[in-house]
Amino acid sequence: RDIEAEDPPRTEEALREEIHKYMKLEQELKESIPEEVHVSCFSINTKDLIAILAGRYSSLQKNLTDLIAKRAREKNQSLMNDFNQMERRIRKVPQNIKELTELQEFLDNIPNELDKIKIEIDASMDIFKILETFNYRFPVDDMNKKWNIYGYPKQIKELVEERRVALEKEKAKFQEKMLVDQEEFKENIENLERTIQGFYQHNKLEAHEETAGIAESVDASLKSFFEQAKTFNHHESLFKLEPNDYSRIGQMQKEFQHYYNLWTYAHKWFVYSQQWMNCEWEELNAEEAEKFVEDAIRILASAIRFFRDRGERDQNFMLIQKIAEKVKAEIDEFKPKVPLMVALRKKGMTDRHWEAISNICGFKVKPDEKFTFATALEMGLMNNVDKIVEIGEKANKEFGIETML
Repeated sequence: RDIEAEDPPRTEEALREEIHKYMKLEQELKESIPEEVHVSCFSINTKDLIAILAGRYSSLQKNLTDLIAKRAREKNQSLMNDFNQMERRIRKVPQNIKELTELQEFLDNIPNELDKIKIEIDASMDIFKILETFNYRFPVDDMNKKWNIYGYPKQIKELVEERRVALEKEKAKFQEKMLVDQEEFKENIENLERTIQGFYQHNKLEAHEETAGIAESVDASLKSFFEQAKTFNHHESLFKLEPNDYSRIGQMQKEFQHYYNLWTYAHKWFVYSQQWMNCEWEELNAEEAEKFVEDAIRILASAIRFFRDRGERDQNFMLIQKIAEKVKAEIDEFKPKVPLMVALRKKGMTDRHWEAISNICGFKVKPDEKFTFATALEMGLMNNVDKIVEIGEKANKEFGIETML
């Protein structure tokens, strides 16, 4: 057990020498002690003593031989596992050209892998030779594994050649299918392009929810098409074919982005503005509202420029331009109210801060269960917005200091 636990472990050759050492010691023991010893008038039989002492050496030899045999089994099992794994990989049926190419590359590397495994096989055979010098009797199963492993490289080589032929047929099928799929993909691109070209027909602002949903769907299709195009181009490179030019998808994305921005921001504006005005006070997220207003004004300004440029060449785009201008105008009108919202919802607003606001306004201002941002506007708090912003900033700074402490 001590020898088995050694790190690094002794080599099989070292274990063989250890066995020879114990065999020699056993023989010397037998030769050094006579079977019968005469002391005075007594005759002492030492055969049992010799057997006990020699048995200890025999036991050590057997344990070391078993240890070598155990290593032989483990090495054989490891090699068998490697071959089984390699065979499963070789027999794997590819589902697409990417998997097929990876499998072909794996097959190309098989000779290198077999050269490495051949070294392990030779080492395994050497262990068996060591055990044969001690007349070690292996079970039939172990011997079958030994010879199976010895012949496995030849079987793998034959299997590789068989699979190469099959993979070439699979490759032709994949290529044929890809060409069919690309034709269908081309039609889908043309259909989507027509949808985008006619998107100006969605020109009813009251239908903002429906139009935003359609815009979301078209945007999702564009993103999906973009990824499909990359996949097709990658597969074409694997087939060593000239890549198709799908750059028009990127151009479609660039053009449609303005429609998408207009209708998604328009829809969000009508939804969010109602929420900001009427939601429960503690649910009002003023910072998100501030960010949305800033982003929407910037993005809608870009959309207006795009549709104005198109409107100079095609009057159909003038209605879309007016919709974008109307939505932006509403947000522009709301923008001056945002600082008040942000100030009133600053972290750290306490009773004394609300009392300070009340003193400025000349009447009591304090949120209750019915208080909303619409209430704040109806109370005329915009008349003192600058001073209220100062109070909100002060409350927030005090809150930050208290949090640090």
